[in-house]
Amino acid sequence: LAPLRERGTAVFRAPYFTHLVIQELCHDPRYGVDAVYKGGLRVYTTLDMRIQQICEKRLTEQVLSLRRQGRISRVTGQGALAMVAVHTGDVLALVGGVGEYSKNQFNRAHPGPPTYGRQPGSSFKPYLFAAAFESGYTPNSVFSGNPISWHLGGGRYWTPKNYSPRQGGNYTLRNALAQSVNLVAVRLIRAVGIEKTRSYAARMLNIPRERLRPVPALALGTSELSPLEQALGYCCFASGGLRPTMRLYMEIRDYRGELVERRDPEQVRVLSRPAAISMISVLGSVVEYGTGTRARIPGVPCAGKTGTTQGDRDAWWVGFTPDLCCAVWVGNDDNRPMESAAGGKFAAPVWRDVVREAIAILGLKGQFPQGVGVTGSRRGEPEEERKQPEEEVPEAPTTG
Repeated sequence: LAPLRERGTAVFRAPYFTHLVIQELCHDPRYGVDAVYKGGLRVYTTLDMRIQQICEKRLTEQVLSLRRQGRISRVTGQGALAMVAVHTGDVLALVGGVGEYSKNQFNRAHPGPPTYGRQPGSSFKPYLFAAAFESGYTPNSVFSGNPISWHLGGGRYWTPKNYSPRQGGNYTLRNALAQSVNLVAVRLIRAVGIEKTRSYAARMLNIPRERLRPVPALALGTSELSPLEQALGYCCFASGGLRPTMRLYMEIRDYRGELVERRDPEQVRVLSRPAAISMISVLGSVVEYGTGTRARIPGVPCAGKTGTTQGDRDAWWVGFTPDLCCAVWVGNDDNRPMESAAGGKFAAPVWRDVVREAIAILGLKGQFPQGVGVTGSRRGEPEEERKQPEEEVPEAPTTG
């Protein structure tokens, strides 16, 4: 993104958020560059500066700590965060990086084209599981986590692996997501279908379907997403199946104070209520006893998912309460591997701290939607013998 100082605009607070608002208005045909920079517009944004400052502080503390420990690069180690209101899509806080904005203005929280973000790893799996719940599977459907080779044609096989060699055997979908068992996800996308998974995920994320590559490795999160897109995508679970439209500002007035535009909250149904309720329950298990226990907030209902990409290049935690959804990413700007990275260790503690403080500031006491989850009858795929592949095809880190 072009430095704001080139147009004489000084940004001292929440620069990544402010620049995103300016960028949106400049590309809006109703306003344009001249109106934004010369028209005296008064833009009333959704940002909560109290929460923004907390997010900047906590993320900076974690990134600096990881740099000192040698877990991430002392030069290129970075983090990003986006927090939104579940029911309105209001962006309450946006941190695009750690350090002086004047020296690095790349917005890691929502970079936009041509770079859309980073690979989400296992934090993509909830979109696949939601598509499965819409297809007749339930949290109790059982799938195998044993070795598998996917025939790609032409004598080629893709042979993915679990995060841990101890993750073999059969799993319910609930436990598979809680423990992030890759080979269950691979079998699940084969059962649900790659194209159906792409369609559901694109609807939940509100992105073009073409951005999600039609490959089996999609199940393991190989198509790039931004923290802001992830935070908005997970809102559809917390809200009972409704995806909010992102809102950066509520109204705009001209230099005389007269109303130019008012933007009201909007929601679109992208999941059935039973499927969303099942997702809340399953993602709650991730926090209760799975890979996301470090995200627990005593007395607050929480749910979410970790993500750690191949080669320890990205660490994610995307989680939600009844009222807030927040995504945290940590990684190296140059995409180099981190040291013993895990979303539950690198990102989840930041999420816990910022969400806990945001709830206290806003006085939130919401509850998740109540009701019955999915009641489908489809069972999982039976355990199968592993075929000897003619040619094993490794997963490319950048393309899947």
